Amino acid sequence: MHQLPMSLADLERLIHQIAQDSSNVRFTVHCQERLAQRGVTLLEALRCLRRGSIQRPPAFNADKGSWEFRMSEAPPRDIVCLVGAICLDPLTHQVVAITVWEV
Repeated sequence: MHQLPMSLADLERLIHQIAQDSSNVRFTVHCQERLAQRGVTLLEALRCLRRGSIQRPPAFNADKGSWEFRMSEAPPRDIVCLVGAICLDPLTHQVVAITVWEV
């Protein structure tokens, strides 16, 4: 079992920082489909990544070498929840949005 090599607060700050530039966020095809189906805008999903908090301990995905997380914002901005992934390799600097839904 892998242990997160940083605090949860540090991981949140890293995600927020990376997501400030939308070119650092990749939306999977699945996520793009869910955005459309669930009436969630790309901007709402990006705001969640830029300001949200991680809702449960991240899980390591050994196949992809990334940490998967669930993030949402605090009320009253808690309109979406997003599942994403981040590789902690400092050369990668990308967040992948896997799926999203309305809260």
